[in-house]
Amino acid sequence: MRARLTAQQYGAFVGVPFEIIVQVQNDEETIKEVFARPAFIPTEAYSSRPLVVSLFPGETADIQLEITLPRETPAGLYQLPIEINDENGQVGSLTANIQVAPHDELSVSIAPKVVLGGAQTSFIVTATNRGNRPTGVSVTAGDTDRALKYVIEPKRAQLEGGQALAFRVNAKGKRPLTGNPVPRAIQIDVTTRSSTESDTVTFTQKPRLSRGLLTAAVLLSIIVIWALVFSAGFRAALAGQQAKKAVSTS
Repeated sequence: MRARLTAQQYGAFVGVPFEIIVQVQNDEETIKEVFARPAFIPTEAYSSRPLVVSLFPGETADIQLEITLPRETPAGLYQLPIEINDENGQVGSLTANIQVAPHDELSVSIAPKVVLGGAQTSFIVTATNRGNRPTGVSVTAGDTDRALKYVIEPKRAQLEGGQALAFRVNAKGKRPLTGNPVPRAIQIDVTTRSSTESDTVTFTQKPRLSRGLLTAAVLLSIIVIWALVFSAGFRAALAGQQAKKAVSTS
């Protein structure tokens, strides 16, 4: 059995099918059932057209292998063995040089998205490198009013392919003394060598003195004033009665 590849060098992107054509020729005197498969590739990651080819003596045919590399396959040059088999087992092997292109992909999630609090809060930014090579990740944060100061731990990190890391964004600022709660929109940017992912979270700061507390203070003040007025009036009336008794006695 003779076999060859129609090309020796192939470029591939992870998650994107590419094709290898194997040309086989039956140099024997009997009909052969021939198939080809890529070694080390899961069966669900490739297909063959046809699955099996029947070759008469001297006959030649092409077998098309469509391969999809897993997304976690690291970038670089690989030598992929292509096994040639007939009904009796493996009869040969070819080598395809596969150049896997680098692929950058980052997924980002932030929790919580909305916070109601006082002077400070924190958000957790989880970055996952879904690419096939290491990538540097940095996190920044800011609000349009510049009312908050930020401490980010860590500010930057190197993530391997498939690695996830949590960044903590701590926000702190003066809360209003009175009035309504103040919402502050915070934009969080997660940056790599090839892209920036942005999302917005909300930190609503409650005033130190809420409306309910102010209302209670006003009511208490009114009660105290009325109590003082009533007490003063009562003492004045009592003093008047005592003066009348003193005059009548004399």
